Amino acid sequence: MGHRVVTGSVQKIAVVVWPIMIGVGYWIGYLFAHGVPQWPPLVASEWMPTVVLPAVLIVGLVCGLHQFAWWFEDAMWVVVIIIAIAILLRPRVPQTLALGHAVAWVVGLGLPVSLFTIVLSRVERRLYGGTIPVVIMMVMVGASACLMMGGYATLVPATLALGGGVVAGSLLSVCFFYTVVSCGLIRICLVLLVGQLVLGKFYAELPLTEMVLLGMALPAISVVLLPVIGQKSYWQIRFWCFLASGIPVLVAVTISGLKYAATATTSYNF
Repeated sequence: MGHRVVTGSVQKIAVVVWPIMIGVGYWIGYLFAHGVPQWPPLVASEWMPTVVLPAVLIVGLVCGLHQFAWWFEDAMWVVVIIIAIAILLRPRVPQTLALGHAVAWVVGLGLPVSLFTIVLSRVERRLYGGTIPVVIMMVMVGASACLMMGGYATLVPATLALGGGVVAGSLLSVCFFYTVVSCGLIRICLVLLVGQLVLGKFYAELPLTEMVLLGMALPAISVVLLPVIGQKSYWQIRFWCFLASGIPVLVAVTISGLKYAATATTSYNF
């Protein structure tokens, strides 16, 4: 299947549009659920829109607009990921999370997520069309369902709106460029998704199993696609993308649904 050639100027525009649409989408969802956050932030959920979100979007914007050496760009993402996770866990220390455990979580989450963003950025450059935005929206819907059943319903509007921002950006891209240009999109969305999952895990009842499954849904694209890109047709690549991300999302939602149903039945019988 043919696709329009994406020029450098179009990529620059897309690099600017994606952070704007994602940021606006997240803020709309956050304001709907929480209202205006306090400054300085007093609770973990307020750090996400006021500090973590702008930091991630700025790094995505800077890396997209300026051609850095690959190692420097990857290093910037590693730093922002580690700091973002540390900021979100900080309110739990030392009341309910020992400093040593918090450091272990920051390193244990930050290093794999950093590696995933590096690999995904290479894969994204070799994909085209609306595959990545559709996969991201699918993952966000699954994450929202798990967060809802995990006891953090106030995270759901922002998570869904995050996916909505991706859809809106895709529509704008199609309207103006006749194709979807996803420059740097998947890195931004993965880091923000991990932030939402950290909030669900440490400030609600999202189990570790579901957290890991949802966190692996986007990186799963690279595991499947790295060997087949350039060897398969457009529709075959799209199929493998949906399958690779859809399986962990489906498993996570199913596990959460079964646990939620069991809890609801127990409460009703009691």
